[in-house]
Amino acid sequence: MECSYELAEAMLKLAEKELRIIRSRQYDIVELSPHISNAAEYLAKALIYAINIDEKICEEVRKRHDVSEVLVKVFSQSPISLSEDDVKAIAGIAFLNAMLCNKVIRAIVHYGVEPLGILFHEATRKTTSVLYEWKELLEHVVKLLDKYCNKSRDIVKRAGTFVIEVTKHSFSERRNGDRIVKHARILISKLRPTAKYAHARVRIRLCKELLDKTYKVLVKFKAGNEITTPVRCEVCLWDKNNRLANDDGTGSPKDYVYLVGGEDKIIVYAGRVNHNVLCEIEPRVWKLRGIKTIEVIIEEEIKY
Repeated sequence: MECSYELAEAMLKLAEKELRIIRSRQYDIVELSPHISNAAEYLAKALIYAINIDEKICEEVRKRHDVSEVLVKVFSQSPISLSEDDVKAIAGIAFLNAMLCNKVIRAIVHYGVEPLGILFHEATRKTTSVLYEWKELLEHVVKLLDKYCNKSRDIVKRAGTFVIEVTKHSFSERRNGDRIVKHARILISKLRPTAKYAHARVRIRLCKELLDKTYKVLVKFKAGNEITTPVRCEVCLWDKNNRLANDDGTGSPKDYVYLVGGEDKIIVYAGRVNHNVLCEIEPRVWKLRGIKTIEVIIEEEIKY
């Protein structure tokens, strides 16, 4: 199956194509209504594919025009950080998709009143005249789609890298022998393919209030049974200037293991380490199939 991120970019290009046709305005806005409903559908699907990789859901989305419910569900579970404007755009696209791509409404938009089953000759012609009273509404919808398209392009781009932010509220205390440690646990169970990496980058970011301390970071990679060749698993550490800190001199991190089954771990240190501030942790897997989960445990020892 084509990777979901590539599908997202393809849907975005289709939406932009539909909007270019609409902007050309060679026809009355009502006659362009099929292109308007297509644009709403493509934008909704672009956002879903950018965030979600569940093959069953992707297949379901392929078959349907009204995907507003899936769009809301996917983004309610997404770890990608969203601004208020992002949320407005996602909600707006979901609303327009539900309005224009509902099974009955979409049929009327594309074929006029014929889908209503009205049989006399004049009404059964494939005409959009039934929508002429919608003209003002469709003008406003086009303006919204233009606005949402720009925001969707930005969201799709950012979805290439998930950022999971760790704050002081992410930590809980536990006893480890005669020590008490604070720890934060992040479980990554959906690995997302991209063209550049075997899975889309997932960065775990320590917020500013945590960067005055040193943290031990344990990254566990767990494999399934279908691994036939060793899989390279690595952990990148990025400083506040977005430079790879644990570089082995080749542009790749020096902290890596080759996994042939079961699980293996890598231990690194983040936060204030010597004279450097390492604020982001990025686990990478260079072969998606076979790797089931990545678990990241960030520990801070409490001294009394």
